Amino acid sequence: MKKYCLMLLAILAFTHLTYGQKSNSYSVSDLFISGGAQLYSVPNYQLSDIQKLAPNSKILSKDLSGYNSNYWGNNYNNEGAAIFSAQLAFKKNKEKVSTTPNPIYRMGISYGSFNTLTDQRYKTTSTPYDTLTSSRTGETFYIDSFYTQGVIASQTRQQLKVEGAVIFQTETQRRLSFYAGVAASVGVSFNAETRISEYEYAYGAGYNTFFYTSNFGMNNTETFANKSSWTAEVGIPLGANLRLGKTTPLLNQFNLFFEIKPSLGFIDVPEVKTLVIPLVQNSLGIRYSL
Repeated sequence: MKKYCLMLLAILAFTHLTYGQKSNSYSVSDLFISGGAQLYSVPNYQLSDIQKLAPNSKILSKDLSGYNSNYWGNNYNNEGAAIFSAQLAFKKNKEKVSTTPNPIYRMGISYGSFNTLTDQRYKTTSTPYDTLTSSRTGETFYIDSFYTQGVIASQTRQQLKVEGAVIFQTETQRRLSFYAGVAASVGVSFNAETRISEYEYAYGAGYNTFFYTSNFGMNNTETFANKSSWTAEVGIPLGANLRLGKTTPLLNQFNLFFEIKPSLGFIDVPEVKTLVIPLVQNSLGIRYSL
């Protein structure tokens, strides 16, 4: 964990020195503060991979050969995560006040918590429970008793990243303006934790009918700490900017902005592999123009 923190500090120091040396050429133009969500898909893990994340797990040491490995019937699980970001934008000093500076350079940090593993495996057994015969039609209905055992595995990671972007924008003096650019980020993934839980429930069913159900709940949960690692992302930010005022000087400096950023993310899971995942980030925030 220490080496990743030192890497982040080195990047921030380099950024500060770079802009400090160019103080005669660049100045801060805007402050961006936003919150939003990232939507992404995480590939399913093999059982052997999950066992690497949870070594010596008593639950995973049981015979799971009869368990269905994919509850949802596909190879990916869709996930969502909250993310918060604060960034400064820099412009060239030579730009005239009456013109829109292009491009501007954004630099800042972001924080979020992500699920890098969601897996469910279960096994259902059935036994004859009862037989019912209709007194009116004489038709026979068979009732079976079903017993399901399951295992749920999940892993969460917190991420802190340094972000940078080059942004091109339309005329910012207008009430509504738009922008687009390219962005990249790199950072640390820490506080990684894998949870393994087992559950069971039973129910009785006949001809299109449930006759009883009994949920026994979670029997046991195990928690395992995992290694810290690195994370990175490249994307294309696309946004709309709404200036809050037209004649009031203070309101003229405040803007609401909405941004969507399709990206490709890289999350290293040291015990298993490096995940390469497509994701889309939606953000809503405040932009303050200096």
